[in-house]
Amino acid sequence: MESKHEVVVKLFMDEEKKQPLYLECYYDFVDLLFSFLTLPLGTIIRLYSREDPFNLIGCMNKLYNSVRRLSVPALSTESCKRMLNGPQRASEIECSKLKLKHDYNEPTCYYVCMNHCVLSLEYGGLWSCGDETFTAATLKTSSFADDGAFVKGGFGMIYIITDDLQVT
Repeated sequence: MESKHEVVVKLFMDEEKKQPLYLECYYDFVDLLFSFLTLPLGTIIRLYSREDPFNLIGCMNKLYNSVRRLSVPALSTESCKRMLNGPQRASEIECSKLKLKHDYNEPTCYYVCMNHCVLSLEYGGLWSCGDETFTAATLKTSSFADDGAFVKGGFGMIYIITDDLQVT
């Protein structure tokens, strides 16, 4: 029996070569796979360096660590530093539907200016409209029960993923 945080896949192997051929899965695994495409580069660097802090991703670790070391006076605001150190993805709401989470950030809180022309993920963010008054806002996910974050679920639809990550 599949649990709330379990994803079931069926892997087909070439027994002679001991290599995977493809796997069969439902929408929940495809959603998880597709969700990696929505991760901001800063999040990838942060997660990767947590696993192996000495392994560099080109010069990206150095860039990321530069922001961590900079003092607030060198940046526009404290919220700019938070945005760069812990970027949020635009698909945050849809990714909340995933059975397995690959990044455990704080739940996203949104702020909207009183003119309702600017939406920000940061408290005290820079408001392009010039308004300094803002309020917390709640965004809702779509309510289609059988749909995943990115692909349609339900109806027992089976997806095939090849060893080179082509999804059909």
